Amino acid sequence: MDLEVYGGLEQVADILRRLGFIVSVSGGELEAKLRDEWGRFHVLGAQLKPGLTYLDVHWDSKIHMLFMGVDYKEKPKKIYEGIIKEAEKMGLKARITGGASWFNRKNRAIFKGLKL
Repeated sequence: MDLEVYGGLEQVADILRRLGFIVSVSGGELEAKLRDEWGRFHVLGAQLKPGLTYLDVHWDSKIHMLFMGVDYKEKPKKIYEGIIKEAEKMGLKARITGGASWFNRKNRAIFKGLKL
């Protein structure tokens, strides 16, 4: 799922840490991981402009390649709902901007050149 959070990269990193993610931020990009029994929740982020952060939120099975073994809708639903809820608690606006499958998403992660 694609999300946009109207806040800085460090604010988004704080949100993800509150949700239990291990977060790394460098060079205007963010990567966050949260282990799951059968895989992991993975968040890739980039600051599109000051005060606007794009997030690619998905779940990867232990064995996955591109769109196979990746879930953008059902399993990560609690994660993107949590991000939106935590953003609201911080006074930030967050919204879903993309689709729930590899084929109908904006997938700015690829276009921005994030490390996949």
